Amino acid sequence: MPDSAIWTAFLLGIASAVSLPLGALTGLRWTPSDRVQAILMAVGGGALLAALTIDLVGSALAQGHFYPMALGALLGGLLFIVLNQLVNQHGGFLRKASTMFVYLRRQRQRRLKRILSQIGRIGVFRNLPSEDLLLLADVMEHRECRAGSVFYLRRDPCDALFVIEEGQVDLLDPLREMRPFEHLGPSDAFARMAFFTGLPQATVAVATTDTRVWMLPRGAFLHLLQRSRPLALAVKELLEGQEIRTYLRDRHDLDEDRIQGWLQEAAVSLEEHGWFEPPVQVDHHEEAFRQAIRDMRRAEIFRDLPPEDIEALSDRVIYQQYKTGETFFRKNESAERLYFLHQGEVALIDPANLFARPELLRDGGAFGALSFLTGSPHSSNAVAIGDVSVWILRRKDFDDLLRRSPKLEQALRDFIQQTSTGEYLRLRHNFHAHSVERWIHRALKSMDAGRLMPSVAADVAGFNDRNGAPVAIWLGILLDGIPESLVIGASLVHTHLSLSLIAGLFLANY
Repeated sequence: MPDSAIWTAFLLGIASAVSLPLGALTGLRWTPSDRVQAILMAVGGGALLAALTIDLVGSALAQGHFYPMALGALLGGLLFIVLNQLVNQHGGFLRKASTMFVYLRRQRQRRLKRILSQIGRIGVFRNLPSEDLLLLADVMEHRECRAGSVFYLRRDPCDALFVIEEGQVDLLDPLREMRPFEHLGPSDAFARMAFFTGLPQATVAVATTDTRVWMLPRGAFLHLLQRSRPLALAVKELLEGQEIRTYLRDRHDLDEDRIQGWLQEAAVSLEEHGWFEPPVQVDHHEEAFRQAIRDMRRAEIFRDLPPEDIEALSDRVIYQQYKTGETFFRKNESAERLYFLHQGEVALIDPANLFARPELLRDGGAFGALSFLTGSPHSSNAVAIGDVSVWILRRKDFDDLLRRSPKLEQALRDFIQQTSTGEYLRLRHNFHAHSVERWIHRALKSMDAGRLMPSVAADVAGFNDRNGAPVAIWLGILLDGIPESLVIGASLVHTHLSLSLIAGLFLANY
């Protein structure tokens, strides 16, 4: 090709591609309506198809080059598919709305297929109609946990049924010094009995390796239970089995008379109303909590909440008792719970400095708050000195309250901007000043957008995990530009270049 043709192709390519940054700059000031976007895309796409079919394909067929053209189209299409998949796996699907929607739709289809194959193995769901299974699969949530993560503790409310996708989970027996009594692997389900009966958890579940699980929220299950006759019959059959009786007797210390009475009441309620009350309720001590929270030390963000928010908070806390020497949390563990001390004494101990005097907390103080609210790991051990009673607020319940309470959100905003919060992250977790400032900035922006505040640990990990996404997006844009570049170059080889093609490419890119 003569030099003039090369320069012509180069300049025309620049002319068609320069609309990419122009479109981005325009989008900062003006968002066109769907109708305008559709017109621009239709003109651009139509011009490109016309150039391909008339200028290239028509010319190739007229010269008897069908087979080379067909082979080139087939090989080029396959190469594009492979490269597009590789780029998308590293975040390149974010480069434009169409590739993002296609990627997410395929991910959802794969997700549903995996879930259906796993929940279909659970006895209660085994014979459900496919439409009921799809409803359950569509609300299941995915969760990734590091080795050592605790899914739930004894006496926790049962919020979900867990199905292991990958990894290992141990069930620990609180009645036998936390010894493992069951080792679970992929496709195994756990928290089954508590989930189907509504009882508090009777065991402890811990990930022994990095683990991925699917979680079925109990609220969605109860909603379907009232609508699905096959599911109600399957649950009734479960309640009539020996496994439930053994669970109630061995794990919740219920006598035979109480078990028999509850099973009869549950069967009648399930038949008439589509749901039933559990025989044992989670202990909240709501009234005492509402009186104590206003004067609770080290829990300033909860003090000025309106009565309705205090009421919602008291319905979510869990009241538990610990014996002398029991540990609430250890240094470097994930801070998934905030503790409000009701009665007793707790020692906060830094295991890295055993010669330092422990910090002692007495009645009416919160602990674990700084780690909990920032999402950083615990910086000390917390141990019960004597018998202790506490209220516990779990992360998921706090996040739910945060979505519903503007007052709590504002209190959290004020908290993360306090000097003491930054000092805690710098002194206890060795964060650089600029890292703290970046996290505070991202946290405030996230809350402005109506999302949950990112934890310090998740923010750092997420930033590191997505380091390759910008490169993948750039590669994706480059990959999308190759076909139109070939059209421009090939048009200059055999025929004149249509100005409508350049205009169409400009509009489509714009």
